[in-house]
Amino acid sequence: MKHTPKLIATLLLLLLTSLHAQVGNDAFLAIVGDKVITLFEVVQNTFMDEQKLRNEYVGRELENKIADLRRRTLDYLIERELCYKEFKALKAQVPTDYLQNRLNEIIEERANGNITLFEEALHKQNMTMKEFKDQLEKDLAIYMLVTDRRTRGNTISDNQVIAYYEKEKDSMATPSSYHLAVIQLRKAGKYAGKLDETVAEIIGQIKDGVPFEELAAKYSEGSNAEKGGDMDWMEKPHPTLLETVNKLQPGQICTKPVELGSSLFLVKLIDLKKGGVPDLTPELLEKLRSKLTKEEEDRRYKELIRELYMKYPVTRMDGTK
Repeated sequence: MKHTPKLIATLLLLLLTSLHAQVGNDAFLAIVGDKVITLFEVVQNTFMDEQKLRNEYVGRELENKIADLRRRTLDYLIERELCYKEFKALKAQVPTDYLQNRLNEIIEERANGNITLFEEALHKQNMTMKEFKDQLEKDLAIYMLVTDRRTRGNTISDNQVIAYYEKEKDSMATPSSYHLAVIQLRKAGKYAGKLDETVAEIIGQIKDGVPFEELAAKYSEGSNAEKGGDMDWMEKPHPTLLETVNKLQPGQICTKPVELGSSLFLVKLIDLKKGGVPDLTPELLEKLRSKLTKEEEDRRYKELIRELYMKYPVTRMDGTK
């Protein structure tokens, strides 16, 4: 029987979403060189995250979320094995002092420095100290290789940052934000027939120094009247309103009513956060340098994994190599 790619993918989905009770089968998911990665190993790494998913999703959506999580975890475990094979191929070694210091730190963190208690905890997990130390050495070996490939010579100069800023600065622009308060008077509301007189009355009180917020609470027919007409911060006021607001300074009130639809508005600009392209301050320069450094590290890591996939045999049960 010929297995089509679609059928194989469907079978893998069923395998990856197997219930935890089925993990005992220890099914093979991938082989990296002579290292076999099993479903049990994948689920060991995803167990906690899967519990969170089970609390948030159900049915087919849950199955898809778990399958995606396990696929990504399988990718991660394969990449780890590839990196470890490369570390050994380079005949590199984890310095003894580095390994021992890290082991001491872990014992301090997990057992307050008590080796006996730490070994007892390992025993409950069916692991010996030697097995733990061997695993730690492998973890450090992978960390050393990946860190070296990601960071060695990865220095982003000021000129590179400046060039990036000049190219991307328009995309960094932020919109202005306006903190407004309004007194809304509906044309067909409780002031119908005496709208002009009411507006004049309010403006007169504003000129006499009555707080805008007090007048809004008294006169406004808007939903925010009880909050003194406070509209909170907004980035995109109505264009007609924005035209008026742009003529004000923070704290100023426009005493000429703005007509919008079926209402008139008296507007106060409480505060303003001007947008636009940010200046290349020392703080922004360092932030952009960190961004570019991280992007280069990610690029290098992807390149490393691509090279290792070509260098070492990898077989996945979905047929991908």
